[in-house]
Formats: sequence, C-alpha cells, structure tokens
Amino acid sequence: MLKVWLYTVILLISNSAFAFERLSFYKLILSPQQYEGKEIYLTGYFIADGSDCLVVSNDKETAMMYREYEMIRLCKNTANGTINARLFKKLNKNYGSVAGVFSIEHCGSDLKLGRSMQYLGCLSKVVELHGPIYESGPVMPPPPVSN
Repeated sequence: MLKVWLYTVILLISNSAFAFERLSFYKLILSPQQYEGKEIYLTGYFIADGSDCLVVSNDKETAMMYREYEMIRLCKNTANGTINARLFKKLNKNYGSVAGVFSIEHCGSDLKLGRSMQYLGCLSKVVELHGPIYESGPVMPPPPVSN
C-alpha cells in the first residue's frame, strides 16, 4: 500500500510541479530555435536592465563581460502578476531561478541593444522567480598575528 501511495505522489509531482523543462544555458545557446515557445526553467546570474527588466546569464563572468548573445531578458510587464517588484530588485547582481516561455521571434524590440547587438532571447509569461541565491562558502579565518 505504501509503494502505491509513494508512486502516486511521485507521479503527481512530476506531472504538475515540473511542467517546465529544466534547461542549461549551454543547451539553449547551442540551439535556441529548438526551445521557441516552450516552457523552460533556468538558473543563472541576474543583472538589472533598466528599472523594469532583468537579464539572466549562465554565470557572473558572462554578465560582467556583457556577452549579450548569451543572455536572456525578462521584464515585469511580461511576468505573471504574482511576481513582486521587490523580488525583481533583490535579484539584481545575484543568482536565482526563473520559469517562463522562451521566445526569440516574439520579443519585439526587447531583444535589440543597438544595430548589431542582440540578446539570445526573452522570457514571457514568467510564473516562477526564485532567489536570490547568495554566493557563499566556508569563511577563511584571518591569518595568525605574530608578536
């Protein structure tokens, strides 16, 4: 009986909670057209792009070097109403996760940074935004002081 119950719970969780495909930036950069219009879940480093938008990249180094062709843009106006503005601000310069519908073709002018620069894509219908996930690790003790 316990096995049946456990199997049912796992099946329900896998069908509802993980409807978005967990995706790495490497797969997305390799073939972005394959994910056009699909629901994806990304984890990465967020930086502010104006007051109402965030740009997410694979890691902090990509963001600091501003390799826009490896970044995805998301804006408050395309997010679900449950995403609050405070979380948007807290994610700036931090790691986090986002789930939404990926698009290249339906981003309009949101993708253009100038005449030749363009983001990898954009996320619309954002339903989940988690973070910030702070960078942390073991704290190194100060060196001993010799008298």
